[in-house]
Amino acid sequence: MTAAYFWCRWKGTHTPISTDVVRPERCLLGQEVTLTCSMEGKFPKNTTAMWERVHGEEKIVIRTDRVSKVRVPADEKGQQSQGAGRPLLHYQGWRATEERSGTCLMASLTFTPAVQDDGVHVRCSFHHKTRRFCEQRESWEIRLWARPQVSEIQVLPQWKPRDQVPFAVQIQNFYPKEIHQIQWHCDGTAWDTSEPTQYSPNQDLTFNAISVLRVPSERLNHPDLRVRVSIQQSHKDTPMEREIRVRDTGLLRPPEVSEICKPESVMAGEETTLSCCVVGHFPGLLNVSWLRRDRPATTSLRKQPGKGDLVPIENSPEYRIDPGALRTKDGKSFHQETTLSFTPSMQRDQGAEYVCRVGHIILETSTERSSGELQVTVPQPPVLGEISQPQVLAPGTPVTLSCRISRFYPKELSVTWYRKGRGEMSFRPLDNSDTHKIVTSDPKAAPDKKSYSVASQLSLTPLVPEDNGAEYRCHVRHGTLGEPKTKSIGPLELQGLFYAPQDSETRRHSSHGSSETLPYEHSGALQVPSHPNRDMLVAQPSHRQAVGSAGDRGPAPNISESKYQTSHAAHPENSGFSPHRYSQSLQFHPTSTQHRYSSRSLSSHEKSPF
Repeated sequence: MTAAYFWCRWKGTHTPISTDVVRPERCLLGQEVTLTCSMEGKFPKNTTAMWERVHGEEKIVIRTDRVSKVRVPADEKGQQSQGAGRPLLHYQGWRATEERSGTCLMASLTFTPAVQDDGVHVRCSFHHKTRRFCEQRESWEIRLWARPQVSEIQVLPQWKPRDQVPFAVQIQNFYPKEIHQIQWHCDGTAWDTSEPTQYSPNQDLTFNAISVLRVPSERLNHPDLRVRVSIQQSHKDTPMEREIRVRDTGLLRPPEVSEICKPESVMAGEETTLSCCVVGHFPGLLNVSWLRRDRPATTSLRKQPGKGDLVPIENSPEYRIDPGALRTKDGKSFHQETTLSFTPSMQRDQGAEYVCRVGHIILETSTERSSGELQVTVPQPPVLGEISQPQVLAPGTPVTLSCRISRFYPKELSVTWYRKGRGEMSFRPLDNSDTHKIVTSDPKAAPDKKSYSVASQLSLTPLVPEDNGAEYRCHVRHGTLGEPKTKSIGPLELQGLFYAPQDSETRRHSSHGSSETLPYEHSGALQVPSHPNRDMLVAQPSHRQAVGSAGDRGPAPNISESKYQTSHAAHPENSGFSPHRYSQSLQFHPTSTQHRYSSRSLSSHEKSPF
C-alpha cells in the first residue's frame, strides 16, 4: 500500500489523519466487494472524498456529493436506508459513498469485480478546494480469484494405450489460469506420472482444465484400491480432494469360465491336452491352477489317506501347464486359455478327475471346472473283414463292394480303394468319379466305448472289356499301424455276356450235279466257364437266296430239305474267360440254278429271324 500526503497546517486546527484503503486480500470473481478509506481529526466541513480507478494510463474518477447523509433510492419494499450517500457517477456497477460522523469521514467504494478488473489500482483522496487540502491513499493491485469447481473422478471412455486405465478430473470456471498443484495418489502412493494439465478458456475469460492419470490395469488388483486427487489452486488455499474406489468405477467384471475341453477319447501312452477358456474379466490378472482328484477306492469301507482329495499340479516332467497368453481388444475385458498336457496311463489316470480352478479379485470364491472321470483306452489296430460282393456279376448291372473295419482305437483312420485292370502291372488309387463311388461312413463306437467300427463301400457298374478280370483292394491306415492293412478281391468274373459274332461268308459256283461243301466260320465270345447252357449256344441252320440274271434276289427260304446237310462245332480257346470260336459247314449237290448261300449265328438269348 502506498500513500501520498498533500496538506498544510490550518490555524486553530490539528492535522487530520487518514487510514489506508481497506480491501480483501483477494476479490472473488462475480461477488460484490467494498473498499473503505477513512480520515480522522479536525478538517474543514466541506471536505469531500473521491475515488479513482487506475488501469495503466486509464483513470476513471468516481465521486460522491458534498452532502454527508443522503438517502439512496427506495428499495423493493419502499424503504430508505439512513446514513448512505447517493452515487454521483456509476462505472459498470462501481459506486462511491461517504459518511461523516463527528471527526471521522468514511469513504466506501462498492463493485462486483469482473475479469477486466484484474490488476486495477484504486486510489482514495480527501480534498477541500478553497483551502487547498488534499490527502490520498492508493491500494495495491486488485487480484481477482475464482474458486474452481472440481468434478468427481471419472474413467475416460477412450484408452490409449489400452493396457492403462485413464482416471480424469475436470476443473472448471476458475481464475487465474495457473493452478498451484495437482497431486494424484493410487493406493496411498503419490504418482508423479500424471499427464500435463490441459487448459481451455471460457467466454467469461475464466478457465477449465482436465487432469488425467493413467494407471496400468494390472495395478488395479483389489476392489477397495483407491485413486485420489488433490487440487490446490494457490499455496495459501486448502487443497480440494476427490477419491474413488476401484469397485465403484464400473470396470470390474468377473470371469466366465468354460467347461474343460478334452479329447473325445483319452488314449494311454498318447499325450492328451485339457483346456479351459476364461473370458470377459477385468482386470486381466487371474489366479489359475490345475488339480487332480484320484478315483476313490472301492475295495475298502474307509477312504485311503488323501484318496479323492484335490491335489495341486505343478509343472514337472509328467505335467506341463500353460497359463495362456492374456489377450484383449480394447483393454476393458480380457480372455485367455489355459491348458494342461500329460501322457495318460491306465494305472494313474483311469477314473481320475482333473479340475481347473480360477480366482479373480472380484470373486469371493474361486470358480472350478471339472473334466469328469477320465476313461483311458488302450490303442487297438483295426481288423479288416473280407470284401463282400454279389454272387453274380453281370455287365451293366451296378454292384457294391464293401469292406468292414472293426475293433480299432482311436477313432481316426483313413480308407483308400485301389484298382488294377486286366493286364496292368500295379494298382492305382481311386477317387469319386462317374464310374466309381466311394462312401466311408463315420466310425461308430462299440458299446464299451473302447473301440470303433466302420464300413467302406465302393460302387461301380462293370463294363467290358475293361472290368473283366479287374482286381480291387481296400487300404486302411491307422495310428497303430506302421504299414497300411489291405484286403483284395478279384479278378472279377463277369457272367451272362456275349461278344458280337464276327461272321464270314463263302460263295462258290460249281458245275451241275457235282457235290460242293461251303465252309463257314463265325467267332464270338461268351465268357461263361462251365455255363449250363453251353450246348445251346450254336449257330442256326443256313439259308439260301436265289440270284436272277439281272441280279435281283429272290426269296431266301430256310434250308430244311434233306439234300442239304449242315454241321457245326465249338472251339474254346481255353477253359477260363477266353472267347469261343464256332465253325459250320453246308453240303449239297449243286443244280443249274445260281444261288447265294449265307449263314447267321445267334446267341441263346436272340430270336431267330427266319
